[in-house]
Amino acid sequence: MAVSADQEHSMLHRKPRILVVGSFVMDVIATTEQIPGAGQTVYGKSFHMAPGGKGANQALQCARLGAEVTMVGCVGDDLFGQQLLEPLREAGMDVSHVVVRKGIHSGVGHVVLEVTEHSAQNRIVVIPGANRTLTVEEVAWIQQAVSGFDMVLLQLEVPIEVNRAVARWAREAGVPVIADIKRGDIAKTAEMYAMGHFTGDFESDFVTLAPYMGLDSISPYLPYAEKQGKGMFVLCRTSNGGAKDFEYEKLADGRHVYDLVGDKLNALGKDYMGEHGYSSIGLVIGGTHIEEATEIRAKYQDSFFLIPGYGAQGGKAEDIAQYLTKGNGGVVNSSRGILLAYKKQPGTAFDEAAYNECVNMKEAIAHACSLL
Repeated sequence: MAVSADQEHSMLHRKPRILVVGSFVMDVIATTEQIPGAGQTVYGKSFHMAPGGKGANQALQCARLGAEVTMVGCVGDDLFGQQLLEPLREAGMDVSHVVVRKGIHSGVGHVVLEVTEHSAQNRIVVIPGANRTLTVEEVAWIQQAVSGFDMVLLQLEVPIEVNRAVARWAREAGVPVIADIKRGDIAKTAEMYAMGHFTGDFESDFVTLAPYMGLDSISPYLPYAEKQGKGMFVLCRTSNGGAKDFEYEKLADGRHVYDLVGDKLNALGKDYMGEHGYSSIGLVIGGTHIEEATEIRAKYQDSFFLIPGYGAQGGKAEDIAQYLTKGNGGVVNSSRGILLAYKKQPGTAFDEAAYNECVNMKEAIAHACSLL
């Protein structure tokens, strides 16, 4: 979606205003060296809780980076509900439209993190709780207010009818919508997903896609890139430990599976180039495996990267810099590194610690880029 000259001028002279409609989840995290089997009990190494949920995480990071953020969602009238809202209030966010649901527990994520010398794997059970009870009536105020925002973020972790209504209102007001959907399905189903996410009530401007069912799971989205200026980030070489289970497998010609995916998407993207030299088909390239960083950036110069893995997953500034082109060509994501920054800064308030981490992250990456 194109941004008008008035919108661009306004955004350059004030904080961007971002509306996030999404989930709250309290992560309950146990760390162990061995995942128990059925009927087995093992000792763990540590335990901690961390407020999260895709919606709350994205909102908090936007606020830490200087945006004026309004968060919309639903928590239970329990202790977790209070704890989930606390860091958002401390960050100066508007949470006045978050519904506190009586008699319903807040969303919970039960995480078992298996950490060994060579890898880290997690297993997660999410209990949505209050997130699933948010109604269109409770967010109806957005229809009149959405024109006052510069962007809307959705993650599909609250009822679909709420996402659909908010996306429709944003589109009618000309406000860009980013939907974190990670779709990937057979051609005809993908065609319906593309229609659902790029037109109609749930129209968005950017989506995330999984390519491993083939290019016919991607191609239905391409007409919308060509005719409506839509964009997509497609999983290529991800930052999680399990990436090596499939993405790093060798092909007969010596390439990895992720090379094959990247090569095909890069070639496809040359037909969908934007005015600033990047394709509408971006790649998700994790910043945790750096051995091939220079090669990947050189191969896919026309592709804008979404780069997860900075911070808690092990990605460092000097690693991330190798995936950028003079500091450009990608957007870097850090979740736990920011949300849990207070643990590394004893005596520092949660919001201040998170802000410090954002500033340190920005400066460290900029410095690393200047050295290349």
